[in-house]
Amino acid sequence: MGKLVTTIRNNFGGGLSNDKRAKSATMFSFSQHFDTFTWKNKLVPYYGTQANETKALNIVKFLYAESGTSGNFFLYGFGVESGSSRPAVYKLNIGSGASTNSWATPANHDATSGGARYEDVFFYYKDYIYMLNTRYVTRFDTSEAAGFANTYQDLTTITTAVQPLIHPNTDIAYFFINNVIYSLDDPDGAGAGWATALTLPDNLEITASCLFGNYIAIAVAEKRENSVYRGATKSTVYIWDLNSSLTAINDTVDFGAGRIIHLANLDNQIMAIVDNASGSNALDDGRIYIKKASGRKSVTLNEIVLDADINDANANALPDTPKTNFVENNKLYFPLKAPLDGNNRLGIWVVDGNGKTTVDFVEGEATSYEGIFKTGSVWWIAHSNDGSVNHSDDNSVRESRYSTTTSSVVETLVNMGDSRITSDQKWKLIGVTLMMEYLPGAGQVILEYKKDENIDGNTYVTIFTEDTNDSIRFDAINISGDTLPQFNEMILRAKSTGGAIITGIKWKVELIPDTKY
Repeated sequence: MGKLVTTIRNNFGGGLSNDKRAKSATMFSFSQHFDTFTWKNKLVPYYGTQANETKALNIVKFLYAESGTSGNFFLYGFGVESGSSRPAVYKLNIGSGASTNSWATPANHDATSGGARYEDVFFYYKDYIYMLNTRYVTRFDTSEAAGFANTYQDLTTITTAVQPLIHPNTDIAYFFINNVIYSLDDPDGAGAGWATALTLPDNLEITASCLFGNYIAIAVAEKRENSVYRGATKSTVYIWDLNSSLTAINDTVDFGAGRIIHLANLDNQIMAIVDNASGSNALDDGRIYIKKASGRKSVTLNEIVLDADINDANANALPDTPKTNFVENNKLYFPLKAPLDGNNRLGIWVVDGNGKTTVDFVEGEATSYEGIFKTGSVWWIAHSNDGSVNHSDDNSVRESRYSTTTSSVVETLVNMGDSRITSDQKWKLIGVTLMMEYLPGAGQVILEYKKDENIDGNTYVTIFTEDTNDSIRFDAINISGDTLPQFNEMILRAKSTGGAIITGIKWKVELIPDTKY
């Protein structure tokens, strides 16, 4: 008998490893729709979702605000007037539950003239919701008394813009459009409070912003005519003290190659998600970098590797990186499609101040994400570029909120990340165990593997399926009567539906002596 090695993995707090062959007792090669931040010693699935949509409204963004000074709050959706591409606002009463009511049409809710909406800005400030089209800043009066302002501010041409913000010290709103920062402090003054606050060099465009203490951090990128190769640009973050002079910029931070798509203050650190994905002009696989500011330079904390090689069939299919995010409890949530090894890895990703990341929440129906927002513990997701809107299932029966079709998934590292199990040797899988909290009525777990020539692919073999009520573990020493496989490299994948909580994975392997030398 060869050497026997038993490995147990019941701590999942290390997060996603960029190297699937890393030797770690706490990291994994992939996870989605499990809460891996709250608990270290178990994998808790998120609820499924249910639709609340009128697709003709084509809602793409959300915010939660008071209707004038009425004391009534609504979830507002950024859509278009049916049959038009102009901006329009809709509202949903979620006070009695997310799925109780339907989207309503407020009075004076839409632009009656002007160009198509610009999807990336949907912003509430002092009783008004602000939007953009191809030329104008437009706005909607949440009291519904005044008409929709089609041409509130004429900016001639709008090519890029990011979500505005309100500085807490001044209560002034700042808008970031093209290479200019505009301020607004008197929305009831018919535009009198709108002013140019800072103009950046015209070879730059603003790509993201966030508050940073008394300052505002502003991410800029060099303009490039060819946007297919995003790594051709370079990103810088200005630390701005609200002074109107460019020479008075407090500091600059070099974030290197790539384009910053999200910027956030996490644990009093400036964190950036940097898109340096490849395209038809590059030879290497793409990268999404997770960086933080450190003095006047940036430090890479983590990477998200993706298939975007020039030799791929989808060489020009760069990752889907919409300008929408949500910050909560010092964590940045952002949608991303980052395909790798045949898995599209499309979902709401999360990153903390240490760079730990994973695919957090997944909308099973989505082919793309246009907007994400959270009210309490309920996610709102605009997706699939067809007006679809889903939210976290709020069924009154808690056990019924979990999806029975969209799986929560975790994949181990190669050879369970155990340094004793080396890939130069042949191993025999003797037995494997999946541990769970008591399985609920609709709960089910599946354990699968991929190995050797398929280790970089998306082909798995099912070892077992378990759905027995109240089961807390399932052991396998064969697959439907056949012996378990031999391998040099193996990854295990556990899948959960119906609310099944996974607490650990265990295997025993035997070394097959090498007869060559």
